[in-house]
Amino acid sequence: MKVGILTFHWATNYGAVLQAYALQSYLSQLYKEVKIIDYLPANHEKKFAKIFLTKRPSQIGPRILEYAKEQRFIKFRDLHLNLTDRYSSSNELQSTPPKCDAYICGSDQIWNPSFTISGEGKKTLSYFLDFGNETTARIAYAVSFGCENYPVEAAELVIPELKRFNAISVREKSGCKIIRNFGLKDPEIMPDPSLLLSSYDYDKLCDGMVSYPNNFNFFYYIHNNQQTIHEIETYFRAFFKERVISTRSSKYATISINQWLAFIKKAKTVVTNSFHGLVFSIIFKKNFIVIPVEGQLHGMNDRVYTLLNQLGLQNRLVDSCSKEKLNMALSTQIDWDQVENRIQELRKAALIFFKTSIVSTQEKNFSNI
Repeated sequence: MKVGILTFHWATNYGAVLQAYALQSYLSQLYKEVKIIDYLPANHEKKFAKIFLTKRPSQIGPRILEYAKEQRFIKFRDLHLNLTDRYSSSNELQSTPPKCDAYICGSDQIWNPSFTISGEGKKTLSYFLDFGNETTARIAYAVSFGCENYPVEAAELVIPELKRFNAISVREKSGCKIIRNFGLKDPEIMPDPSLLLSSYDYDKLCDGMVSYPNNFNFFYYIHNNQQTIHEIETYFRAFFKERVISTRSSKYATISINQWLAFIKKAKTVVTNSFHGLVFSIIFKKNFIVIPVEGQLHGMNDRVYTLLNQLGLQNRLVDSCSKEKLNMALSTQIDWDQVENRIQELRKAALIFFKTSIVSTQEKNFSNI
């Protein structure tokens, strides 16, 4: 059984790369040959020259940091991801698709309408597996739309492609609603691939990461103009005796994936507005609080709400810089045995999903011979 994974493995984002690594590692235990389809649209490739192609000089500094971080990500991908040959466009995927028995797209926000409408500067359906022959299984695992309401323009493009899928699962409740509104069968909710591995599986990625301070609080947050988590970081610096380490500082803005994992693993407390910051805080059993993303991207929060509800951790959500809310969340002990039991149930559901999806596809193809 040859399996090809299509996901956002190329993003300069810790969670995006780690969930790709996790899904590859997990499926490699089930199937003989598993590769990540190395689809990197040419217009998304980070090149040094692009740093200076801006009319806003203030963006040059952040772009340099992002480029430096990407160089570290490249080393991780080269070392840990089993990649196919490079595909730079949807046209290349369609003309010479990777030969696989099954394509699995997911996880992450691969079905975000912004990419669907203009991912390559035009309508782009690669993440809806619009390539390959009809006998290849098409499976969506824990995919995310990255929004709560899907634009009509994008829906008209993707519904015909989704009807070709053998099985569809999503990562959050809002995804179920969107699929249902498409007039398709209700999908199952599956855990992010990162949760399919244990802390022991990630420990080896932290090996050698020894030069870390003791007793520190780790802040990891994404997106700009996030006032609440910024206020909480200011509060921590003023009233907590432990050191604060934040990826918003230029000193830590370009840390490697291995370092990022080690910071979470070794922190006393993790404060984040990132879904995968939340996921790895749970995997490493850290005291943590999670802050909703603010502004126009608030639709991304459903993935956080879904996971917190699944694991009974709703009290770790803090939506304002309130001394009372912070103290209550941080002082409440987490029942990690209960959390681990719930994670094990999610893993069982994922195993059943993969086995039934692949088996039913094989039976269908055999009957058509």
